[in-house]
Amino acid sequence: MVGFRKDSNGKWVGAVKARLEITPDTEETRAKVKVQLGTVVGDTITLEGVSSGVDEDGIAAVEQNTGKSDFFRVIAWFDDQPDDKIKSDGRIRFVHPTEYRNAKMRLRPLTIRWLLGAAGRFLGAFLDNLDHLEEATGTDDAISPNEPEHNTGVVWVDYDDDYLAPVRLNTFGAESYVATAIREHVDFKNGAILPILTAEAHRTEVLNYNWGNDQSHIFGPWQMSGVIAFEALDRWLLKYAIHGADIQVTVQVTVRRVDLKVTNIAIINNSQLNDLYDFDYGKPWPANDAAIVQAGYNTLGSAGHVYKVKVILDKASYPFNYSFGS
Repeated sequence: MVGFRKDSNGKWVGAVKARLEITPDTEETRAKVKVQLGTVVGDTITLEGVSSGVDEDGIAAVEQNTGKSDFFRVIAWFDDQPDDKIKSDGRIRFVHPTEYRNAKMRLRPLTIRWLLGAAGRFLGAFLDNLDHLEEATGTDDAISPNEPEHNTGVVWVDYDDDYLAPVRLNTFGAESYVATAIREHVDFKNGAILPILTAEAHRTEVLNYNWGNDQSHIFGPWQMSGVIAFEALDRWLLKYAIHGADIQVTVQVTVRRVDLKVTNIAIINNSQLNDLYDFDYGKPWPANDAAIVQAGYNTLGSAGHVYKVKVILDKASYPFNYSFGS
């Protein structure tokens, strides 16, 4: 998804760049290439806008000025073979200024409704392009072109080098409200802590431990890494603040000898959650509206700039009800 932008005449146009692989890649062959945006329905291709050629790097700049927000594909052909057109697998959807503005208006009330949770603060920062989130330290951070899963909401600095402008990294400490919310959440307990305790290798280690005179023992460090989603509703509304996020957790587990009950879990070694705050247009509201705003960032307004969130999860004493003896 891409926001419309104004051309030199002040008219709103949908403009993108496309890189083509041309064989043989010669000046003569490149001169024959035509590239244009078009809609595809079945086997019918309807071209929109003005056709473009490609530069010496195989890059074409194409645009359409119809004001349509349809899904377009990049269409390419050789000018001496006009009936033999190829189309891109990916589709492009342009966001009109009115669409961008209306999506922002529909999202704004959620920052009030979700005010007491993380979701309202996160969405507010997204809509207002804040320097950093409340209780977080904001710094610039690099972002890979392959990192956003959907539309980017970032700025291309140099197309040839595939370089994106930095985004803000919001780092929350271990005692922040976000860290507390994550550790309290049932999906963290079931999706991070419980898999560590139930891992067969860890269970075997506890059951085969030679206790000697020990009445308890600290096992670990044990680790897990993966992707976590917060689906259950909680008082912090993490479901609407953090989507599929990368998580790395390391723990030391104190086990009591008499009944093999866990008496303490220490979350250690800079355990953390990392998330890119971005949205998928294919998901239900409000994600689809947020994706529209995200796509319009920079060309249509300052709202919609994606950002990163890192949350340190360390906790010296993390209560968890579990027994290796059951």
